[in-house]
Amino acid sequence: MQKRHISFWLFCATLVIACSAEKSGDKVIGLGSIKSSGNTAASSSGADAGGVNKESGASTDGTCGPAFDFATAKQQCTGCHAAAGRNAKWSTADGTEEQWKSMAGQLKASVKADRMPMPKFSADNKAMFISFLDGLTGACSPAPVAGGAAGGGAATNTPSDPKMMNLAEAKQKCAGCHIPGGPGAAPIAWNTANGTEDKWRERAQNLRAAVAADRMPPVALVEPEKSRMLAYLDRLLGDQANQPITYTLDTAKALCVGCHGASAPKKGLNLETLDGWKSEKDKILREVTDGKMPQGKPLSDEERQALLDFISSLER
Repeated sequence: MQKRHISFWLFCATLVIACSAEKSGDKVIGLGSIKSSGNTAASSSGADAGGVNKESGASTDGTCGPAFDFATAKQQCTGCHAAAGRNAKWSTADGTEEQWKSMAGQLKASVKADRMPMPKFSADNKAMFISFLDGLTGACSPAPVAGGAAGGGAATNTPSDPKMMNLAEAKQKCAGCHIPGGPGAAPIAWNTANGTEDKWRERAQNLRAAVAADRMPPVALVEPEKSRMLAYLDRLLGDQANQPITYTLDTAKALCVGCHGASAPKKGLNLETLDGWKSEKDKILREVTDGKMPQGKPLSDEERQALLDFISSLER
């Protein structure tokens, strides 16, 4: 019995010593980060070898890791989540930092689970977006942005090419809607925004016209992003921006099937098929010539003439 009492008290003493060591700084657990005495490696609880906690976006000293600035973070979400966007569950993505802060918890959960954005972030962009949210809410201390000013999300995300987007950047502007099952897949005939560069090249002419006229994305791009997107599309077109515009059935009907699709064609005019264009050729010519069609999609003089040339070429 006496031996049991001695063992019990030795066990209690061990616990007291261990707890005291933690409180004294040998191992201190803080908000979103882990600090250890000495120069030990980062804990396996979420910090990588570089000392950045992937769960919180914080480094081991409590400073946010590399992060998007506010303008860059907005660009990931405003295509759908803005007043003019397609997802009313959150319509203030183009608003203030306070409006973002009120949604920060939900945004972080969605991004961590790869539910948002569409297409999902690369690993680096995911970490930078989470770091921005953590800096915004105070879960970690924002690092200085380039130039030394403190910002909502630490270091600015520098584009791969300041003059032209790459495919991944362009996808983030369009693939929230234009994917299979997305709000831009039907009746608008483009659901491959998350596809290959060849898929983008097929649509580049129409995309360029829409971006140049601020018809797409739903929240118009601001400079320099607009110029970078146009430069990317010009590259896909083989720098054909100054060459004559031409239309095919696919590119022409994309202007019209929003109203004249197969499921509920306005005024009974179905322009999904070539036969639909041929059967109402004269009427379509008049509507396009008078500027009444395509409705809500203003065309330049060159685009309008190219569309008229395509319609005129159709043989009944």
